[in-house]
Amino acid sequence: MHAVELRNQAVAAAKRVGIEVREDWFDGRGGGVCQLKGRAILLLDLAQTADEQLELLLAALRDEPQTQELELSNELRAELAAEQARPG
Repeated sequence: MHAVELRNQAVAAAKRVGIEVREDWFDGRGGGVCQLKGRAILLLDLAQTADEQLELLLAALRDEPQTQELELSNELRAELAAEQARPG
């Protein structure tokens, strides 16, 4: 599956577990997850590649227990399993 498709699936999954996803141009500085008033917000830098954005999304999903309960494509589930195997 193409990285853009996986990225889009991961955005939808993040929203389903309650992560607010904000997409904007940050001049390639990157994004990440932050907490604002008890809510998880994921900032995605549109200057980054789909693969780079997907890495951030997978890391955010890894930390959410509800992720295991989601229906995900086999490809996204495999990417998430690989992310969960990484330390950190």
